[in-house]
This record gives sequence, structure tokens and C-alpha cells, in this order.
Amino acid sequence: MPEQTYTLLIAGIALLMMVPVFLIGKKSGDYLERIRRLEENRVFEKKIADVDSGRNELLREIEDLRRLNEKYLFFVLRIPEAVKNLNSNLTFDETVSSIIRFSKDIIDTDCIELYLFNEESGRLAIEAAFGSNRKNKITVPYGEGVIGKAAEQRVIISRANMPSLPKKTGDMIFYGAPVMFRNTLIGVLGFGKIKNATGNEKRFIAMIADLAGVSLQNCERLSTAQHQANTDALTGLYNKKYFAERSLLEAERAIIDNSPISLFMFDIDHFKKYNDNNGHAEGDYLLSELGLLLKENTRGRDIIARYGGEEFIVMLPNTDKKGAYLYAEKIRELIASTAFRHREKQPLGLISISGGIATFPSDSDTIEATVKLADIALYKSKEAGRNRVMCYEPASLG
Repeated sequence: MPEQTYTLLIAGIALLMMVPVFLIGKKSGDYLERIRRLEENRVFEKKIADVDSGRNELLREIEDLRRLNEKYLFFVLRIPEAVKNLNSNLTFDETVSSIIRFSKDIIDTDCIELYLFNEESGRLAIEAAFGSNRKNKITVPYGEGVIGKAAEQRVIISRANMPSLPKKTGDMIFYGAPVMFRNTLIGVLGFGKIKNATGNEKRFIAMIADLAGVSLQNCERLSTAQHQANTDALTGLYNKKYFAERSLLEAERAIIDNSPISLFMFDIDHFKKYNDNNGHAEGDYLLSELGLLLKENTRGRDIIARYGGEEFIVMLPNTDKKGAYLYAEKIRELIASTAFRHREKQPLGLISISGGIATFPSDSDTIEATVKLADIALYKSKEAGRNRVMCYEPASLG
């Protein structure tokens, strides 16, 4: 074989041997390319999934913020009404009801309880509740449970953060918020499990508790001011002004119910002599002791007032003249038998009273006129020798 032909043959064989290698290499490259593209697709799809997940998370956050914003807006819109209630002449019961209602509007829960702290007993007594199965007059010891711990630590207590707290049967309270005014504990607001929580409920609870503290303090101040305006500082009995205002209301009620009102007016016999002999301080002490005796021996619905100086008056609704006389005689005998200081120096050797009784509307068609008739009967008692009670009778006393 010529050398040239041999060379060409070898070259051809080599070329034929390279063709499968080339084909195999080409297929391998295509396969790797496909794998690369699939991997890129998976990465891309993961990125899309991550974007979708992030978007959904963002949407949830936006929804939570929207709900929270609505709550804040609702709270802010309710503040003017709450402040208005703070400045209104609400009774204690009205104030408590307003606090529970406001709490219910702001906090989404099925249970709200308001406890007031009694410093003397060291316990918190339930005053009002919404959605609670608590019985009336229930009390919680200071430092016990969610309510007691909130009072003791002066911070909002969550049952979830204090798992060691024992849960009693019927206890629905999950949060306790101290109701304070200028570092003084007034009580505790209790809240049940919160529905649709946003994580900011403690802020709302804290703000509600602050408003409740101001509201209850204002109510207490108003009540104290009204009490002082209506009562006699020395005896603690009602004063003449309050008696006059209350008598008009009682007269209207008596007319509607067709029931009588009797008035018992009396004063202390020889009181000037008592003051002259023992001093005005002792006279004041006698008046205060007599006021206490009256309150302890008179029905709660009756109105007792210091009418002026040593003169007193008792209004007895739904009481006829006979019933009023029995009451008045009981009071006169109690006073005469009580060992008041310096009684032996008095002309009768005891502290005595002279009184008169008149009845509305049988004796007169107005309370004011009935008071005057009782006063007439009082002076007839003095003229008859003192230490006695007489009823107004037109034939003998008119």
C-alpha cells in the first residue's frame, strides 16, 4: 500500500472514531443545558412563590394595621363622650355603668368586671359586671388572682404571663388593670379573653383604666361636695335647705300615692342654760350626740334635719299622726333616759325635749304650712311643762 494511501486511511479511521464522541458530547451538553434551565425555572418559581408569600404577609399586616387604626379611630371618637361624662353630674351608679359600657365598646370580650378597693378590709369588692357569672358582693383578697395581683403590683396583669396563678371555677378574667388616681388605688378593671386580638389591647385597657380612675374620683368629689352642701357639719344630719327641697318631692309623691306625711319638730329644753353652765363646746357635743341617737333610731326612709340651733325636724313619709306620735314618744323617752354629760345640771335633772306633730295633707295642704303647725304644737308642749310631745289639733291648738 502506498504511503499516501495509508495516511489517508488512518486519518479516515480517526475521523470515524471521533464522530460518536462528538455526538455523545453534544447530547451531554444539551442535557446539562436542560438541567440548567430547569434549575433556573425552579429558582424563578421559588422567587415568585416568595413574592406571593411576602405579598400575602404584607396584606395581612396591612389588614391588621387597618383594624388597629379603626380601633384607635373609634377610641378617639369616643373620648369626647367619655370626657363629657367625666364632667357631668352623674351619680355613682351612672358613672359605673358608663365605665362598663365604654369598656365594652372598646374591648372585644364577653366579660368585664369592675372591682373597688376597700383599704380597711384589704379586699376588692365587685361593683358591676358585664357577661360575668359572678355573684353579687363577691370580694377578692388583695394580691390574689389576676384582680388581686393587678391591685398589688399596680400594673396590668395578664393570666397568660402568669401561668402559676390558680384559675378558680367561674373565673373568666384574663386581664386585670389597676384603676388609679394620683398613685392612689381606686379599684381594678377585669377583662375576659379578648377576641380578634391585634396585640395592642393592653394600650386600650390602660387608657380605659386611666379614664375610669378620673371618672370615679370626680364622682367621689361630686358626691362629697353634694353631701357637704346638704348636711349639717356638726351633727351630720340634713340641713334646713335640703329638708325644704326634699319635702316638696315627698309631698308630690304623697299626693300621687294618696298617703300622709307627718312632721315631728322638737328642740332641747333649756339649751341656753346648758350652754351657759357648761360652755358652747359642750353644747356642740350634746347636739352631735343627739344627732347620732336620732340616726340610730329612725327608719332609713325618714328625713332627719337640724332645723336651726337646738331645733330638729323629722319628716315621716307614709306615716299618719298616730304613727308619728308613737315614734316621737320613743325618741323623747330615749333622750330623757340617756346619760348625756352634765344632764344633772339641767332644771329637770336630765336632757329633755319638747315636740310637736302635724300631718300633711290632713292638717294643711302644703308642707311649709304643715311645718308651721308642728311648730305651734311644739310651743304648746313647752307651755304645758316641757319634756312632752303634742299633736296639732285645730280645735285646741289652732
